[in-house]
Amino acid sequence: MKQAVLAVSFGTSFADTREKTIGAVEQHLAAESGLPVFSAYTSAMVRRALAKQNVLVPSPEEALEQLRHDGYGEIFVLPTHLLYGGEHQKLLAVVDAFRPRFSRIAAAEPLLADEEDIRTVAEGVCRRFPKEDGQSVLLMGHGADSEADRVYQMFTDCC
Repeated sequence: MKQAVLAVSFGTSFADTREKTIGAVEQHLAAESGLPVFSAYTSAMVRRALAKQNVLVPSPEEALEQLRHDGYGEIFVLPTHLLYGGEHQKLLAVVDAFRPRFSRIAAAEPLLADEEDIRTVAEGVCRRFPKEDGQSVLLMGHGADSEADRVYQMFTDCC
């Protein structure tokens, strides 16, 4: 049975950023998994901006439909989302809707899925960017209109 990885990101309309971040992640996934890796962006706004640049990146629904059409039966959805925010929740709903169309479809958790993950990442960031006397380290995120927003406070508490 044909297997594939679907790498799902919020997306970016900046080519150099795409190459250095999302592209690098996808190349690593392909090298480590030995499977073909396909891309999808959850942000309609980013996909529209890219379309104006003649760059077409499918939505998760479009990508999954194409994979089904191309005969893939097992799909491993690997999001680059950091937390269980709105974009990740929408992705999980898409995966659930497509479940009957594949022999197997599974979606990975976001990077900061639980307290242990948050603590591990926060400690790594704090080691990399230690506070110096009279200075602070400022980390910024989009925030979330959900319970997932608690990640930011938990992250702050770890440093």
